[in-house]
Order: sequence, then structure tokens, then C-alpha cells
Amino acid sequence: MRRITELEIEQAVYVPSTELDKKVLPQVFKRRILEVKRTLSKLFGGYTAYQGSGGYYSKDINKVINEDIVKVVSFAKKEDFQKNKPKLYNRLRSWKRRWKQESIGYENEGNMYYIE
Repeated sequence: MRRITELEIEQAVYVPSTELDKKVLPQVFKRRILEVKRTLSKLFGGYTAYQGSGGYYSKDINKVINEDIVKVVSFAKKEDFQKNKPKLYNRLRSWKRRWKQESIGYENEGNMYYIE
């Protein structure tokens, strides 16, 4: 009989294509996406990526920011998630700073978190 492994934790990182209200160069956006894919793969074994668009209200500049995004989804076993959660959260905070974001969108089990 073949083994079935349950991956109980679903999570996603929303990769932004802007710095505040300015679009980044396409190669910069691609590097961001690749970095998130590699990180989730190393920590949890894999990913699936979806292109989309989104928007949010920026209090810093008092305007709605519309942007292309890539949602990078990863599934994990509970024990792997618990073990790697600190590394992931540190990386999310690092991306927020490096990518000059007010926050990074992170989804876990259907709940959205803004990493500020």
C-alpha cells in the first residue's frame, strides 16, 4: 500500500510588485517571487504560485495602491511548520524592510496577517 502524507497547514505569501506606489522593474519582481518560492520550498517542501492583482489603502501616502501580485502557496506538516515558523517570520520581516513595504501579506489557514 502506498503511503499518504497529510499536510495540515496551508499558508501563502503575497509578493508585491511595488515599492509604495511605484512599480518595481520586472526583473526585480521576478527575483522577489523566486526568493519566496525557494524559501517556502526549503522550509516546507514546495509551493504553488498564482498571479493576480490587488490593492490596499496606504495611510503613509493617503491613497489606494493597485498592484500586480503573486500569491505563493505552500503546505506543511504541523511539526515542520512549528519547527520552521521562526525562520519564516524572520524572513517575512526581512522582505518587508528590503522591499520597502508598509507590510507583507501572509495567509495561514485562511487567516490574513499583515507583517509590519
